[in-house]
Amino acid sequence: MAFAPDALTSVGGYPGDDYKGGLLFGKIDAAKRTQDFVAAARWLKSRPDCTGKIGATGFCFGGTMALELARSGANLRAVVGFHSGLATVAPKTDAKAIKASILVCIGGDDPFIPLDQRTVFAAEMRDAGVDWEMNLYGNTVHSFTNPTASNAHMPDAVRYNAAADQRSWASMQRLFAERLV
Repeated sequence: MAFAPDALTSVGGYPGDDYKGGLLFGKIDAAKRTQDFVAAARWLKSRPDCTGKIGATGFCFGGTMALELARSGANLRAVVGFHSGLATVAPKTDAKAIKASILVCIGGDDPFIPLDQRTVFAAEMRDAGVDWEMNLYGNTVHSFTNPTASNAHMPDAVRYNAAADQRSWASMQRLFAERLV
């Protein structure tokens, strides 16, 4: 069973265009958005056809939201964030509230997730005793899992890396099989 909440619901939903969608994000209250995602996870968990074992995953913003859900009372068992903004999670995180197993999959050369963010995140997860893993994929950049990603912000970089994409997807499948089945 899968459920994909639309972060833009409170402002009319995804407009069918990434640029216009990006502009709408500025109109959303971040705390309300997180509350909406927690409510969605709780709703899913309460369904009679749900096992009660909830996981979350996402890419870029979605990965960041999945990590945010892990600390926000959604009672998740497994979270996988691809290309996630660790700085937006780690400095604010009450990491001791995280009960889920965490996996982050990041491009080794991702300029949007620098080493200092990775280091802070790792220290917070470790110090809080969170079951976590960070997989770095060498010679890859942001959105290495997306074969249609634009290189507008990194014109000299090759984004899609099929081998890293396959390895990262397999690591997510392993975690979900261990924690959600």
